[in-house]
Amino acid sequence: MKAGRLHIQGIGPVSINREYGVALELRAPDEVTEWLTKQQPTHKSAASQSKYYVCVDVYQAEEHPWIIIHGDVDAHDYGEALPSGMALGLDMESPQAKSLLDFAQQSMLVGEAALPTK
Repeated sequence: MKAGRLHIQGIGPVSINREYGVALELRAPDEVTEWLTKQQPTHKSAASQSKYYVCVDVYQAEEHPWIIIHGDVDAHDYGEALPSGMALGLDMESPQAKSLLDFAQQSMLVGEAALPTK
């Protein structure tokens, strides 16, 4: 993993740039990618049979989309309504963030929740 970059695979019924859905890289603060290296992969890659990924959920709060990266090690507890992990707002000026949200919306994978404050 590159510092400051999140590689995300989306698997679903909509093909954006891969047969299985979408693959893209989002910019992220270094502390997020450093935190991510501490997490145990839980999901297989769509391009191989190896586990390289953790779950990411996409949420929409009014006009502000965001993601939560699931995790156990040094994770934030956002209460019963959301999984533990790391929340990150999406910069909708980024073409990659727009592609992720477009894929998630078309695949009906967007939840509704406000971005946690902690």
